[in-house]
Amino acid sequence: MQLEEKGHEFNFKATQIKVANRLYLSTPHQQVLVLNETTGKTLWAYDPHNDTRANRYLACRGVAYY
Repeated sequence: MQLEEKGHEFNFKATQIKVANRLYLSTPHQQVLVLNETTGKTLWAYDPHNDTRANRYLACRGVAYY
């Protein structure tokens, strides 16, 4: 029996954090973004270039600040 390709599911389940006037958040692909809270402009971004082709469900729960 051959399984049917159903696609992939991506969910944004992260809680962003605010430090000064910046919002820190992560995406389902484990990318991290820092946004200006007033303008929404991306100030910094990190993309680990993960190979997610085999994953059926992607989620990243958030970031921490120390």
